Amino acid sequence: MVNGHIGIQSINQSVEAKQTNGAPVVNIPTVEVHITNINARESFRHHSFTAMAAFASLAGFGIEGYRLAITGLAARIGAKARS
Repeated sequence: MVNGHIGIQSINQSVEAKQTNGAPVVNIPTVEVHITNINARESFRHHSFTAMAAFASLAGFGIEGYRLAITGLAARIGAKARS
């Protein structure tokens, strides 16, 4: 956690993404989210460049994947829902 923030990493699998080698820029809990199922798409999308920096990956849930990622991140850091 950095300055009270948690991370959801969403990245377009492009040449620019390859240059990062999946290394985290900051050390915060991260979930990799893909709106579509990357394994059902073109073969170049099957390899994730950011998965090694994430504690979890979600793919194919559409934008619902972001809600699932936030829920998972909250559980990971022990956050409680506000009443």
